[in-house]
Amino acid sequence: NVDGRLGDGTFIDRATPVVVAPSQFQAFVQQATGQWLPIYGANLFEQPQTFAPVTHIAAPGNYMLGPGDVIQLHVWGVTDIAVMLPIDRNGQVQVPRVGALTLAGVRVEQLEGVLRSHVGRVFTHFELAATLAQLRTIQVYVVGQARQPGTYTLSSLSTLVNALFASGGPSAHGSMRAIELRRGGRTLTTLDLYRFIARGDQSQDLPLQPGDVIVIPPVGPQVAVTGAFDQAALYELEPGETIADVLALGGGVPVLATSQVALLERIEPQAQPARQVAQLALDAAGLRTELRDGDILTLLPISPEFANAVTLQGAVAAPLRHPWTPGMRLSQLIPHPDALITANFFQRQNQLVQLL
Repeated sequence: NVDGRLGDGTFIDRATPVVVAPSQFQAFVQQATGQWLPIYGANLFEQPQTFAPVTHIAAPGNYMLGPGDVIQLHVWGVTDIAVMLPIDRNGQVQVPRVGALTLAGVRVEQLEGVLRSHVGRVFTHFELAATLAQLRTIQVYVVGQARQPGTYTLSSLSTLVNALFASGGPSAHGSMRAIELRRGGRTLTTLDLYRFIARGDQSQDLPLQPGDVIVIPPVGPQVAVTGAFDQAALYELEPGETIADVLALGGGVPVLATSQVALLERIEPQAQPARQVAQLALDAAGLRTELRDGDILTLLPISPEFANAVTLQGAVAAPLRHPWTPGMRLSQLIPHPDALITANFFQRQNQLVQLL
């Protein structure tokens, strides 16, 4: 298929040369509905290179210098110094004719001041300019239910989200709502990608440091939403989430879906058989219905029937639907003989004249 999906639900990932097998829940929903539904948010990882961190830009002022960064220093006046200063593994640089200086842990916005003070111990009456010429790389680990777990070498400007894109994101069996960033044996943040995807919330996205470990746990409870819904997909649930919460991720209740009735298929493990179906309205009470693992919600389309329409068609100037009112007469639809002349009548008359 064009999207790389094979007939059994297995598909070839365009972003990475691997074959991605569907999850059990995807296969279950396909068997129940006849449709293969994607995982909400998974398409974000189809082009991971578009989310790579930009390296050819000025580092932010709060960027911390460290081993591997390269400083460009220019001093002029009483002395001339133009040199590239790599920060060594001890966090130091060697400034010609001045000596060693520790720059590890210094912020970029402090760089010129620190160098000016250091050079000023030897020289006076000089000018100085310093910039970050080259960024270091860092190594992080992506483990758990990642599409491509492993060790990744990234720019030092990279964040947790950048590392996820580099690894292809969670697999079909991985969580998008509880991704952990661990450093030094403790969890710094737990990332809910739905907040990033649906609202652009980056508050949980932290800058990475060498040796960070990103853990993608197994996927949590899931539901499927299908039918008259543009964002038909599988959604991972957080505790207590309702129909309204899940539909909000796809834009809310669509206008082309009837609010009078929707179908909710549910698994009741204690019942025999375990699968049941119920009807509910998408009103305030229905939208507050709490969803459970394994639910399949089907939104039904509105009826094509008009409640109060009279249709005028045929050889008329304006074949349209008109609102019906009690006591309505034909003369109200055709108030004048000119209304029976089609829109192109005079155009055809002009063409006859042109042919003479």
